[in-house]
Amino acid sequence: AALRILADASREDPDRVAALLEPLVASCASTSRGRTALAPLVPLCAILAASIRQGGGVVDKDDAGWMPLPAASGVSKAAAARVVDALVVDPPAGLRDAAARLPRDRFGGAAAPDWRWRALADDPDAADAGPLEKPLRALALSTLRMRLARRDAAPRDAPETASALLRICRRSDDPRERGLAAECLGELGGVAAAPVPADANAERDETRSRACRFLFRALVSDDVAVADAAVAATRLLAAEPGCADVLQDAADNDAAYGGLCPPFLEAKAVHHASIAAEDAAKDAEKRGVAEDAAGPWADGRWAPRDGRWPSRVADGLLKGLYGDGSDASGADAFLERCRPLAAAAPAFATLLLPAVVYDATAKRRGDDTNSQRRRARDAARNQLSARLETV
Repeated sequence: AALRILADASREDPDRVAALLEPLVASCASTSRGRTALAPLVPLCAILAASIRQGGGVVDKDDAGWMPLPAASGVSKAAAARVVDALVVDPPAGLRDAAARLPRDRFGGAAAPDWRWRALADDPDAADAGPLEKPLRALALSTLRMRLARRDAAPRDAPETASALLRICRRSDDPRERGLAAECLGELGGVAAAPVPADANAERDETRSRACRFLFRALVSDDVAVADAAVAATRLLAAEPGCADVLQDAADNDAAYGGLCPPFLEAKAVHHASIAAEDAAKDAEKRGVAEDAAGPWADGRWAPRDGRWPSRVADGLLKGLYGDGSDASGADAFLERCRPLAAAAPAFATLLLPAVVYDATAKRRGDDTNSQRRRARDAARNQLSARLETV
């Protein structure tokens, strides 16, 4: 209760809080019983002291995770720095385990390679982390974002990290937490330059395999529009060397419908498909925005929620990323060439939509100058957030 009062008071009078916090921490740290009582409060005390030491911080898009406090005096900042040293940089034996929950490099200490953000972020399933936990979660998320932004390597627990971040985005009542978690998810999608984990490759391959099975069956659909779209998509895939290999493998493993694929893979058919794809791209470039007055990012693609919603969204994202024929594109040639069938068949679009959203939102090198990818990311974030709130 006393610490909560101090945390609240720091927003008005950080000098007074610094003057109280230093002797309080020193007194507790000097005895065994005091260290036992102080241990669970070490993270918050350290963040409070470091926030006073920072002084005058403002929470914005570059939020570093510190508490947004008014600027303190030089004397108070020095006192706060001594508290940080006593709790984080060089803590006594009884407080080292508690200090290990903190990213020491953020406080001026040596970085701990085994630091885990979840140890500091409390329960990601909690809607309201509470006034004493909010500063901990903000620092944990901002530190995770900074580490992911360095692109050094993907975290070992990337799936668990992504799941926890998604739960914070969906359940937290704090806009600051949701914003930091969303930025972490964006950084997590582009961590690498690091190799893609084997399980991610397996998931991508499974999605492609399922898409091909659907595609083969759509070739003989009773719905003429779906069948025509399936033919167009298969021709596009067959004309792309990397995608043609995927088609061939899927056909070899589909005894019932795989026999429909080989004619598309013949040299003459591939040649004609390549020419047709080039002609279509040139025509689309000439037509420009007239091809679709609504545009790929229009609200009408995202609402209302009806049976064709997946097709509109998948088609819009793929068109925005790949449809203008420029270098401002996504990264998955297979998805690009599946667009005709995704636009015609909602069930197929539903199958592909998670991969399409990932393709649109995962950060990659060159995004700073890629207006199409920025617009795709903004559309997915804003529109999907609005739709999830209505589910």
